[in-house]
Amino acid sequence: MASRKDLKQLINSFCYDVIDDCLTLIELQKAGEEKIRPLLNDAIELRNDLMLRFGQARKAENPGAVYKAIYTDLENNTLEYIDRLNALV
Repeated sequence: MASRKDLKQLINSFCYDVIDDCLTLIELQKAGEEKIRPLLNDAIELRNDLMLRFGQARKAENPGAVYKAIYTDLENNTLEYIDRLNALV
């Protein structure tokens, strides 16, 4: 992890890509909206949660550990979200 700025951009980039893919699937109607909506909501919640933790990290005793935990959570969720997207297509 190079910097806080890079981590913030990585969080936004990944979450917005998932959101964009979900909205595209809804438009193309490759899968029913009722199947896509939970993934869309989860991606929005993930971004909000990670950004909240990101904002609070400066106040922590060990901000580096908090940033590392955020990065780890993002990595772990990446594969899960990709699998869920692939299952919808």
